[in-house]
Amino acid sequence: MEQKKKAMTSGNATSKTTFTEVKVTESQIYFKSPEDIVAENLTKSGLTWDDVQPLGWCVINHRQELIDAIGFASYHEHDLIRTTQAILKIPYPGTDLARIRLYPPVEGAKYLQPENVSPQPYILPEIAELKNKPHKPIIFTEGEKKTLCLIKHGYYAIGLPGVWQFRNKKQGELFSKELEEWNWKERTVYICFDSDAKYNPGVTKAEIELALNLYARGAKVLIIRLPQPNHTEKVGVDDYITQEGIEVFEEIYNEAKPLFEAYPDTYYQEIIKTLAMLQKQGTLLAGQIEHATMLLAKHWNIRKSTIEKDLKGYLPVEKEEKQSIVEELEPCSEEVNGSEIAGQVEQTLRDYVYLPTSHYYTAIALWTFLTYVYDKLDVLPMLLITSPIMRCGKTTLLTVLEGLVNKALIASNISPSAVYRTVEKYKPTLLLDEADTGLAQNEELRGIINAGHTKRTATVIRIGSKETNFESERFNTFCPKTIAMIGKPRNTWIDRSIHIKMERKTKDIRIKKLPIDFYEQMKPLRQKLARWACSDLRQIEEEFDLSNDRAVDNWMPLITIAHSLNDGWLTKAKKAMMLIESGKSENDLKIELLQDIRQCFNEKGDKVSSTALVDYLLQLEDRPWQDLRHGKGITPNTLANMLKNFDIKPRTIRIGDRTSKGYDLKDFKKVFSQYIPPSQAVTPSQSHNDNNTEAFQTVTQKENVTVLNPSKPALNQQCNRVTVQKGGVTDKKKEEEDAIIV
Repeated sequence: MEQKKKAMTSGNATSKTTFTEVKVTESQIYFKSPEDIVAENLTKSGLTWDDVQPLGWCVINHRQELIDAIGFASYHEHDLIRTTQAILKIPYPGTDLARIRLYPPVEGAKYLQPENVSPQPYILPEIAELKNKPHKPIIFTEGEKKTLCLIKHGYYAIGLPGVWQFRNKKQGELFSKELEEWNWKERTVYICFDSDAKYNPGVTKAEIELALNLYARGAKVLIIRLPQPNHTEKVGVDDYITQEGIEVFEEIYNEAKPLFEAYPDTYYQEIIKTLAMLQKQGTLLAGQIEHATMLLAKHWNIRKSTIEKDLKGYLPVEKEEKQSIVEELEPCSEEVNGSEIAGQVEQTLRDYVYLPTSHYYTAIALWTFLTYVYDKLDVLPMLLITSPIMRCGKTTLLTVLEGLVNKALIASNISPSAVYRTVEKYKPTLLLDEADTGLAQNEELRGIINAGHTKRTATVIRIGSKETNFESERFNTFCPKTIAMIGKPRNTWIDRSIHIKMERKTKDIRIKKLPIDFYEQMKPLRQKLARWACSDLRQIEEEFDLSNDRAVDNWMPLITIAHSLNDGWLTKAKKAMMLIESGKSENDLKIELLQDIRQCFNEKGDKVSSTALVDYLLQLEDRPWQDLRHGKGITPNTLANMLKNFDIKPRTIRIGDRTSKGYDLKDFKKVFSQYIPPSQAVTPSQSHNDNNTEAFQTVTQKENVTVLNPSKPALNQQCNRVTVQKGGVTDKKKEEEDAIIV
C-alpha cells in the first residue's frame, strides 16, 4: 500500500482521478492512491488496514457506492467524488448505519452519515458482549479510530460519533437506547475525550452530562485528562498513545479523577443544572441526589444547604396545595390477601437485594408491614442495616425500602430538630443512610432516635417558637426508622433494633438491576399494603426464650403481624427471630467476658486470682482480650473496671496456702443466671455463604468449654441451599427445612 505510482499525463484537472499528487522531485512526480492516503491516516491512530478491513472499512471510489452508503453524493453543492482525494466507509456493527470519512474535509465536515438517521455509539460485537458484565470497565471516547486504538491495546471501549451523541434528539432521549440497555450499576466507567475537553466549554458540558447520566445509573465514573501543550492543537487518545506510548497512557489512566473532583467551580451551574434535569426526569434517585450534594459540598467547600437551594431553583415549582414531603397514599379499593402481599414484598427484596440469609428477607418483609400499622403497636423496633465495608448494598436496600414502606423519607443528613418536627407533622418512615458519618457522632440526634422505641416514651420537650411565646412544646418521635451504616453500631441501637448484617455478594450471584422508575412501579403494592393495614391485628399469646426481654419486645410486633397473615408466616417469623437473635449478644463485650470467666471457673475451680484470670483470658484464641488497650491486652485493673458494672469487685482470697487478690465463683452465680441464659452455653448456629450455598453450622462445643444445660441440637441438619439465578436469589428448599427449630 505504501508503493508510489507515476502521475497520469493527461485528463481533466477537475475530474476525480485514481491517484493524487503528493510529492515532486527533479526526476519524476509521485502519486498516492486513496488507499494509501487512508492508510497514512490510520497509522497516526496506531492502526493498519489489517485492523479495519475485517470490520468492513473500505474506500469508496464510485458515486453509486456513496449513495448506497449514506443516501447522497453531494454536500453543499460539492460533488464528493470529485472534490475529495479519498472517502472511507465505516460500517457500524450489527446495524445498517455507516459513516464516511472525507479526505480532505469538505466545508469543514470530516464525517458524514445518512440524513434523518439518529447517531449511534460505535460498539464492536466483543464489546457488546460485556453489556451485562458490570465488573468489566468501559472507556467512552470520541470516534471509531480512537475506539479501535484502545481495543487494540487491551481496553474495552465505546466510541461516540460526537461528544453529544450519547443522546438521541430525534427520539427525544437524553440517553440513547443502545446505552440504556447496558447494566451500568457498580461498573467503573472512564471518559476519555480529546485534550481540548479541559479548555472547550462545549466539550466539557457534554462530558459532564454523559458522566452524570452514567452516575445516575449506578456507575463509578472517572475522567481521564489528556495533556495538551497549547490551547490550539488538541490531541486524541489515539494520537497520544501513538506518540507517547501505551505505558505513558497507562499512567494517565491510573490517575483518572473521580467525577465530582474533575471540575473546577466554574462548572458549578452546569453540574447543578444537569443534576436537576436528571432528577426531574426521574433518573436520579433521592439517595443519589443526597450523595452528589455531599460530594460537591466537600469538593468545592460550599454549604450543602446552598447547593440544595440552587438545585431546587432548576426544578419546577410545586403546586401550593402539595405541602407534604411524604406520599399521601390512597389504599386500593379491592379486598387484599395479606400473605400474598407478603410474598410479593419478600420476592421484590430477593429480586433486587442480596442478603446472606433467607431469614433477613422474612424480617424485612414483616418490618415493611409494620410501617403501615405501627400506630397500633406499643413497641417499635428500628431496622438496623450494617456492613463491614462499603459497596455491600445498603443504599440499594434503602432504595428498595423507599418503594415498599409507608410514607418513606430517605436522608443521609438530618438535624435533631428536623427529626422531631418532621415526625410530629408527617408521621414518615425515616430511612437514614450513612449513619456512621454523622448520626453516630450526634448525641442529641441519637437520643431522639432512641426515644422513639416505645410509644409511651416517644416524646421530646423543646422550647417553642416566638409565635408560641417560647412555651415548652411536646414533639412525638414515634415512627418507623431504618438506620444504615458501615462498621459496628452502638449497643443502644442494637438493643432497640432488628439487626440486618449485609455482606458484599460474590461475582457469581446475580440480582436484577433496579429500574429507574422503581418507586412508581411499587405504588400498587404500597396501596395494597395500605388496604391491608385497615384490618385488625391478631394478638398472639406466646412466650419466647431469647437472650433478653428487649429482644422479645422488638420481635413481638413482627410476630404479631406474621400471626395476622397466616400460620406459614408465623413459622417463618419465629425461625427468623431465633436465628437473628442467636448471634446478637456476642457483640456485647461484657457478656463475652462473663462467658469466658465462667469457663475459667469451670476449669480452675471456685476461686481464681486476678493475675491467673487475666493470664487465662489472654491465652484464649480468637477472643478480644489481647486487643484491649490499643493492643496491650487486658490487665487486672481493666478486668476490675469491667466487672464494676455487675457490682463485682476483687477480694482477698486463699488458694492453698497463699492469699492474693482474686474472685470467688459465688459472687458470680447470680450474674451468670441473669446475663448468660443456659441456651448460650453452646455456640449458636451461624449462617454463612459458600458460593451459592447457604448452610447452618451444627451446634458444637468449642475446645475446653464446659456446657451447662446444653440445648438440643437441630433435628434436621440438612443445608438450605440457595440457587443462583438471573433475576434474584431464590430458595430451593422450603423454609420448613431450615436447621433452626422453634
